[in-house]
Amino acid sequence: MPHTISHQTLGSVNVRLAKFSTGTDVDEYQLALCIDDEAAHLSYAEQLRQLCVAFETVRQQTKANPVFKRYFISDAANQTTLLMNYELAYTDYELSVIEQPPANGTKVALWCYLMTNVNTKANVSGLYEVRHGSYRHLWSANNTAQAETCSAQTKLLLNDYVMQLMNEGCTLRDNCVRTWFYVNDIDQDYNDVVKARNEVFYTQGMNANTHFISSTGIGGRQADSQRLCQMDSYAIYGLREGQMRHLYAPDHLCRTVKYGVSFERGVYIDYGDRRHVFISGTASIDRDGNIVSQGDILGQCERVWQNIEALLNEANCEMKDLQMVICTIRHASDFNTARQWISHKIGNNVPHILVCAHICRPNWLVEMECIAARKIKSDYPVF
Repeated sequence: MPHTISHQTLGSVNVRLAKFSTGTDVDEYQLALCIDDEAAHLSYAEQLRQLCVAFETVRQQTKANPVFKRYFISDAANQTTLLMNYELAYTDYELSVIEQPPANGTKVALWCYLMTNVNTKANVSGLYEVRHGSYRHLWSANNTAQAETCSAQTKLLLNDYVMQLMNEGCTLRDNCVRTWFYVNDIDQDYNDVVKARNEVFYTQGMNANTHFISSTGIGGRQADSQRLCQMDSYAIYGLREGQMRHLYAPDHLCRTVKYGVSFERGVYIDYGDRRHVFISGTASIDRDGNIVSQGDILGQCERVWQNIEALLNEANCEMKDLQMVICTIRHASDFNTARQWISHKIGNNVPHILVCAHICRPNWLVEMECIAARKIKSDYPVF
């Protein structure tokens, strides 16, 4: 079986782990660590300590190496320093930290992507490399820039990333798989991020007739309040023509260019032994770009799921192929509704994290992104 899902409790930490294996060298793990509701009264320091202990336990159990970690914290200004005191002892993975409070009222949660039998290093370009076989997977996180406006910061971030990719023999258009933009005041500044991204993409030969990049653009704060936007990214060196394909689900969703935005709904990459699917941040939207079920959290959850299912089906995947789900809700008061709904749809064991943040349209109450994997055979080199 390529998929194995497990759920255990270590101290006050709920541990959900998805293992994906095709029988070749590299096994993959998606790990979600969340503090239990009953431990919400514990201090941040104690919650973080237990989370880190649980992570090390899982790391030893799987004998896998982390390649990417993202912490979701409730107060970046006051919590980042202690977190970095834990993390500075380790340099063998890329690290993202964002203020998006866990929706159950706790103070910290963790998503981690782990692999076996890969070689890793921090490159001089600033990108973190995960190498196996014909491929170099290039991760980057916690990128911010100094400038007066969010638009200027976004341009600097993207232009710097273009140069980093060039130094690795890559281009934004041909090698970037996924981006995440976390905007300090998304209600105010999202249009600036969109405009800046559109302008940089144009310089890189990316338009509605070519393709854009699978992405999430959502509210999120950094420790430094002057950093108005943070960008994380993932690219792959070694892809052949046609190996990466974008997802559209036109019966459910319109192209984002219809309302002036430049990202793709999802993307999949085929390897010789597996298919990876990355679904962008997906909201309650219809094929004409309209909000569905305005003001109704349950109705919006249902539409989000329909859209995600349509995108997965376009990649010849099913809900059973899900490895990781991040669900963002606008209002913490909707937490129980969203959690019960997710549990009903995917079960309690599939790794998932619920966080609170504003979404790129104020009337959207929920957004979800996910990762899926499926065993296949193709003529491309194996993962």
